[in-house]
Amino acid sequence: MDEILLAGNRAALTRQLLTFSRKQVAEPRVISLNDVVADARKMLSRLIGDDVEIVTNLDAGAGSVVADSSQINQVLMNLAINARDAMPGGGRIIVETSNTDLDEGYAAQHAGVKAGPYVLLSIADTERG
Repeated sequence: MDEILLAGNRAALTRQLLTFSRKQVAEPRVISLNDVVADARKMLSRLIGDDVEIVTNLDAGAGSVVADSSQINQVLMNLAINARDAMPGGGRIIVETSNTDLDEGYAAQHAGVKAGPYVLLSIADTERG
């Protein structure tokens, strides 16, 4: 069973690397950010090390999004590595999901954004910078 999981993780990493290097086209589809974050948390915990804690606060009512899960994983991995490097003495990375509504005022100040309901993915760390 461990070998099957390892092979699956390697295949997912290969797909992420190909997507990141632009040799594979993104495949957006309806996904649950909660599921993607929960799966990524396992990988990030091993990648980040013991001195940085990864905390997830996932809103059970958070809606689905249209996105490529490999790209979301890549973003999570990049931000987690950057946060780890910024906290040489250790700390916490907090990943949260929630539903939010963007109003007309916000949309007017951000090109390409339409007012309405969205699912928010928030990533923070305990570094002061």
